[in-house]
Amino acid sequence: MADLDRLLRYEPDPESPYQLTVLARAPLVHAQFEAIHPFLDGNGRVGRLLFPLMFLGDGDLPIHLATFLKVRQREYYDALLQVQMKLCWPRWIELFLECIIASCRHTVHLLRELQAIGHRWHERLEARRTRKHATVWRVADLLLGQPVVTVNVVLERLKVTFPSANAAVSMLVDMDILRPQGSQRRNRAFHAHEVMNILYTGVDSVLEDVETLRTDRNAKRK
Repeated sequence: MADLDRLLRYEPDPESPYQLTVLARAPLVHAQFEAIHPFLDGNGRVGRLLFPLMFLGDGDLPIHLATFLKVRQREYYDALLQVQMKLCWPRWIELFLECIIASCRHTVHLLRELQAIGHRWHERLEARRTRKHATVWRVADLLLGQPVVTVNVVLERLKVTFPSANAAVSMLVDMDILRPQGSQRRNRAFHAHEVMNILYTGVDSVLEDVETLRTDRNAKRK
């Protein structure tokens, strides 16, 4: 635990020319945390949550890795077991870095898709001759970053009145930009299905691209 704490609270030696970057520390922290296994349940989820928190704490973007590790779950578990049983690190470090590359590429893909969705929504609102200052425009922009909302969430996030938030949500439902979840009438949730659908699209393709990089790299080594 003391070693883990030092890695999490890492402070570089100002007199040393070497620094242990977050890319080097994060896989070490994760492997140590999973080996310690401090909780009865949820150790994997908490361990994977440490990745974006460590990047954020280091002043970098909070790179999401959980999806990519879960997609390669068998390799992920086998690589961690090699570390824990034999102190064999190369495969785990390699897998971690491959997932970093895949996550960054997928994020670029998502941003492009979100931009395209937002543009289409704006075009449809313009076609309806919707007032430029109407709340519905702001709700549409909100959905790109928060695709599941309730009327109360819209009210709180945008600081508008309930009638204004409700009217905006109703218009977006009518346009099939939002779809209701469940059958309850009170505090019903709505989701932007186009945004939800793209969250996991492209995961396989970026992983395949990274796999190709690894194959090419290994071929060059030989």
